[in-house]
Amino acid sequence: MNDVSYQKWLEFFKSLDTEDRMQVMSLSRPEATAEIRDIQIAVPKIGDIYGNLVQSNYKMDPETDEYLASSKQLMDGMVVLIADELARVDLARTVVSDHMTNRALTFNRWCTVSNVHPLNESVTLFVGAYEDGTKRNRVAPNDSAWLVKINSLPELQDPTQHPKYEAIRELVKEAMTQHGKSSENPFLWNTHAEASLLAEKIIEVL
Repeated sequence: MNDVSYQKWLEFFKSLDTEDRMQVMSLSRPEATAEIRDIQIAVPKIGDIYGNLVQSNYKMDPETDEYLASSKQLMDGMVVLIADELARVDLARTVVSDHMTNRALTFNRWCTVSNVHPLNESVTLFVGAYEDGTKRNRVAPNDSAWLVKINSLPELQDPTQHPKYEAIRELVKEAMTQHGKSSENPFLWNTHAEASLLAEKIIEVL
């Protein structure tokens, strides 16, 4: 291959996406390896192309984020991000495929929940609206956990739907049980019913 043909080959190589480049590299002549690797290193990363993405290792910020243990707790108006770091894309990697880019745009961005409804006992569906105005249909297994912006939590008409309801009720129940054991009448409290009622009252003033 003469110098002109080789330059044309390099230009062709530069026009390929990363996945195709990897395939070409496996067939390349040894003396071209160094130049090819230099080009490969220069491939833009997902995080460079889309600046509003969240890092894959983003951790919950207790000051601004709340934790939802299940997709069943999602409600319209919540601003959410999938909690599982493994579900997000590593932004340091190069764009290896349209599929990977699509995953990053879906899972590495906060979105506002709308049209949330159950598909069946195991899956919840909703539409995610993103900061740039785009919307995506989201399919959420009910065992998926979510981070939700505290300032997007709706004013709940039903306190039992509050993300902290179960935890508060169990704390109240435990306190009541301890009180019952130390009182003259150990059956003074109907712990579950009373704890539920007090938990709802606590949530109303949170």
